[in-house]
Amino acid sequence: MNKENKRVLHVLGHLRRGGAEIFLFNMFREVEKRGIVFDVMTRGENLPEVAEEIRMRGGKVIETPRFPKHIRKNYRCMKRFFKEHGTEYRAIHVHANSLLYLLPLRLAKKYGIPIRILHSHNTHPEKSLYKGLHYLNRARLGRLATKRVACSAAAGRWMFGKKPYEQVRNAIDVSKFVYNEQVREKLRAQYRVSDVPVIGTVGRLEQQKNHFFLLDVFCEVRKRTDAVLFIIGEGSLEEKLKLYAKEKGVEASVVFLKNIANVNDYLQMMDVFVLPSLYEGLGISVIEAQTAGLQIVISDRVPEEAVLIPENVRRMKLGVAEEWAEVITELGKRPQGTRKSGDKTVTECGYDSATEAKKLVKLYEL
Repeated sequence: MNKENKRVLHVLGHLRRGGAEIFLFNMFREVEKRGIVFDVMTRGENLPEVAEEIRMRGGKVIETPRFPKHIRKNYRCMKRFFKEHGTEYRAIHVHANSLLYLLPLRLAKKYGIPIRILHSHNTHPEKSLYKGLHYLNRARLGRLATKRVACSAAAGRWMFGKKPYEQVRNAIDVSKFVYNEQVREKLRAQYRVSDVPVIGTVGRLEQQKNHFFLLDVFCEVRKRTDAVLFIIGEGSLEEKLKLYAKEKGVEASVVFLKNIANVNDYLQMMDVFVLPSLYEGLGISVIEAQTAGLQIVISDRVPEEAVLIPENVRRMKLGVAEEWAEVITELGKRPQGTRKSGDKTVTECGYDSATEAKKLVKLYEL
């Protein structure tokens, strides 16, 4: 890598605490050793505390008008930025769920950024309306991106079809998620749930994560056992989900937590982790939950690649809440004295951030 230019521009929809953002922060430690600085460009709402973390590490946060809501303003802002600052970057790294937004790659090529990476993080667009445009833009991609990357084989097929790509896993800082009984007991005492099964999920409160179905399942669980549900994340469906929990009569047993920084601690207090997603690129929260030694129930829409400890993970078809409830209730009865961290297996499977960060550094070399 050119010693005079070690800045990399990452392009994301927003800065919250979702999969792409978690990936980014998990990579910081290794790339900082090499003197590489990450700047981040977004086109949506940012959490101030997450943006501040970027700045504290020496990076810039470039906020552009929202896309596609302000498509013309976004274009003018992006063009001006790349025209004025494009030569400052060795590489641009675009994180995407679909091929809707190719403008950053197009402008990066026009204004001379030599390394242009497209990184697939999902297997479906956030809105089905964009699916046709996704396939249409595949043909243009070869002229714009110099390197293709995906978090899983499923995400690679969705974004690139039969074109070659490199897999860079959504790795985590494994040491943070090792099971800690003291943390578990402290949090359970804090929330007064020491003697009941704790079910939990982590993810954006959006359609993809299928929280309404989760609440249906939890309603059935409550018919079988005195459990509580922790929903960690935030998004546009928050108020609707709270109202739905009230309509189902379980609001007193559901705890909504926004994007907290110490998700690793809350995984310790759980007994069963549930992710009934409609689609996933990988499901980084599933990797974290396995590291913490949790019993896990996920939908069969979550890629099999995410299952690293099969004896702890159940993949189920979506549809019948009662069936999910039976499995979750049974798993919630298991004594936690037998719980073991999955850090060794997760590391051996290649999901430790230090290993994957080395791949990332190589991507930024010509």
